Amino acid sequence: MELPKHIELDKTPIDILDSIEKVEYEPEMSEYDLSFICGIIKKYRPQKCVEVGIAGGGTSAIILNAMYNYCENSEFHVVDKSKEYYHDRRKHSGFLGRQAYDFLSPKKDFKIKYVEHLGNVLPSYLDEIGNNIDFVLLDTVHILPGEVLDFLAVLPYLHVGTIVVLHDVTLNSISYGKKNDVATGVLFNSVVAEKYYEINSHDAMPNIAAFKVTEDTMKYIMNVFGALCQTWSYLPSKKELDAYNAVINKYYGKLYDYYAKICDTNAKNLNNISLRDKATLIGKLLLNRASSQYRIRNN
Repeated sequence: MELPKHIELDKTPIDILDSIEKVEYEPEMSEYDLSFICGIIKKYRPQKCVEVGIAGGGTSAIILNAMYNYCENSEFHVVDKSKEYYHDRRKHSGFLGRQAYDFLSPKKDFKIKYVEHLGNVLPSYLDEIGNNIDFVLLDTVHILPGEVLDFLAVLPYLHVGTIVVLHDVTLNSISYGKKNDVATGVLFNSVVAEKYYEINSHDAMPNIAAFKVTEDTMKYIMNVFGALCQTWSYLPSKKELDAYNAVINKYYGKLYDYYAKICDTNAKNLNNISLRDKATLIGKLLLNRASSQYRIRNN
């Protein structure tokens, strides 16, 4: 039995928050989670990092500061399908990361390429980002297919030794009303890799985890495709699915047919649920109408 490995926490880069705008809800991670990420960056010193799902960019700011401390001549790509910050549409997604970049970039020893990719899903930008990604943080919708699809899309652009960090891996258990937020947990538990998770931490169930890609990750990738057989909570738009489909068809050979069947099955299930919801609503409206007419006739 192999237990998850330990990561030495590092909270030093979090001090960048003192140099940027103070915003409620940002960063959307605990100090423990942020220290876990910074500890990974300090240990592995990645040269090409990708963060997927950036919200206001509080976490991006801290990652950028960690890279400034530990990763010379590196690249940091941030990706979000929304161009606008969802808590305040007047601001763009990742605005705090940009503030951190503006603060750090004038320093003489700052040598980080910082690139924003906003307005579309991850696979739309992968060719632009390129291969040999060393570090990925997946922190998007948390409901299936969500981060499972993102990982399948990005895996061909990774290499043996790449670190993938997953946030909210226990959100469905530790947060009331989040029972469907299982995507990162499902991914973490289905992927074959070298895993990092603090099972003996001060938290009963830590909400962040990571894994290192190994040769077995692609060898047993069928496990991750199989995870997509669990019930989806939403259906990506046609444009979004087309982007995922193109990458999966290009890199996964015969598994694409299996994946296509999974997509079709979930699409039909979600459409049937939608039809049932509409039928239930119509039924309630007709019942209310009938009740109103009965009351009118009997008054």
